[in-house]
Amino acid sequence: MIVTRPKLTFSYPSSRKLGDIVKLKLLEKLPRRRIIEIWKQNYEEDTWVYTDCITGEQYERINSNQRHNRNFILPVRKGVDRYYNLFSQFISDKIVLLTALEKYKQYSISDGTPDLVVTMYDELKSTHDLVLLKMDIVNDKDIDKRESEVVLGNLLTFYTDFNLFRWVRKFNNTPREFIYTDYIRENNNMFNLS
Repeated sequence: MIVTRPKLTFSYPSSRKLGDIVKLKLLEKLPRRRIIEIWKQNYEEDTWVYTDCITGEQYERINSNQRHNRNFILPVRKGVDRYYNLFSQFISDKIVLLTALEKYKQYSISDGTPDLVVTMYDELKSTHDLVLLKMDIVNDKDIDKRESEVVLGNLLTFYTDFNLFRWVRKFNNTPREFIYTDYIRENNNMFNLS
């Protein structure tokens, strides 16, 4: 699928339907544990893709939380005492775009190609309590697979953990109360920035 916005056209790196990338009828016959194993093994050697999975309950919580809180920022550690921020945007219930904040600010809103694209596949949610996640690394010059794994874990944690979600809510609803230095200091154990 091609998305066109003013000054922006890019192709989604992955299909939005699980059946387009796997043999869904065969996968549905397998137990949950085996599906997870196959999903992760399939992309293990791919340096451009990181995969994970969540439960149906986690998926529902994320979607409930993101409906009025679509944006957030997540730091990415780059070496010793260096990091930059990714700006995350839920553009639908199933897709999250993450773009380097400086690149995002350099262009107007919705311009520029994202660095990471997360696609959530919920086709197995009702039968296996399983939502498969695929994170495509669009810009591998600035972020690698390991860093992407940490970013996805942090994104999921901030949107599912009640105590941490307050930062997301504040960022979206009362931005003047979102104090970036407090956010980094209080969550540095997750970010490991210093």
